[in-house]
Amino acid sequence: MHETVHLEIFADKMSRINGSFTQRATIAAAPLLATKHRKEAVAFTDPFLRMRATVLIRKSIRHAEDMRTLKDIVNRPDLEYGTLDRGIIVRAFRNTNDSLLRKTWRSINKFKPSALTSTNEEGIARVRTQNYAFILPDTIAEYITYQSCDLLTVDKFLLDEGYALALPIQSPWIPHLNKGLDLLRRNGVLDSLYHKWWIQNSKCQNTEYPHRMPRVSQDAIRISVTIWLYMGTTFASCFL
Repeated sequence: MHETVHLEIFADKMSRINGSFTQRATIAAAPLLATKHRKEAVAFTDPFLRMRATVLIRKSIRHAEDMRTLKDIVNRPDLEYGTLDRGIIVRAFRNTNDSLLRKTWRSINKFKPSALTSTNEEGIARVRTQNYAFILPDTIAEYITYQSCDLLTVDKFLLDEGYALALPIQSPWIPHLNKGLDLLRRNGVLDSLYHKWWIQNSKCQNTEYPHRMPRVSQDAIRISVTIWLYMGTTFASCFL
């Protein structure tokens, strides 16, 4: 296969992605979740990084050591909890049929003043200053807990989405890229990239709580582009 590949790098979350990039690029690398809505406009490779929802709490909250699941948090009458007022988590809460998650969403909407925030930064600040827990993507929360040792994450739930490379629909490159990603995964390259970019930079190496994921806006794009560069060296084997 002899074809010029045009790689376009997007530094934002591409919340309004459509097929327009396919007019100038063969592949888009970005902190881009392969959601159902986006799949109507573009095609995606297999994910190189997964994302779920988690709860961010302050370690100094009384009985924090007893809060290991979302149910533990929902059953705490002295604790309020919320999330961003828009985006993938709110949409998932509105559409879930899980009884615990529906109860969580009803409670969020009953808290006064509102437990919903206009930014993630606002939610994180409320965790630090109020008796409040903030629900957000683990790709953001767990990066924060690597850098801010006074916070920790609780549970994973609601979502199971993946970050992936985007291509034009019916692109012939997709199976080859998937083969390359699988090779990088089996050879430990993806784990090595994660360790290089995030664990080595952690300020909380000795914490007893495991943390796994990067900051979405900068580090997810870093891994997507780095994966693409690595795949350039393995592409020959993908066509064998």
